[in-house]
Amino acid sequence: MKLAIIDIPGIGPAAAKTLAEHRIGSLVDFAKASVEEVSAVPGFSEARATRGIAAAVELPTESGITQPTKGKGKGKGKGKKKGKN
Repeated sequence: MKLAIIDIPGIGPAAAKTLAEHRIGSLVDFAKASVEEVSAVPGFSEARATRGIAAAVELPTESGITQPTKGKGKGKGKGKKKGKN
């Protein structure tokens, strides 16, 4: 069964419609969106956006979308330190 944006806890049909009007129409769109993008949508505070994105990332999706945790993005801080090798 393919999950939809309304499978995110706290997102019902009305919120899904509002999100779609702001180009966040799927579970993957929501999982990939930034807190700033979602909180710009009417009815979504920064806290609601943060909770929703975290929940969306936890749901299984066909594309395996995950959000990096703050400060742990790809290619930053991994491996060698600058300077000495």
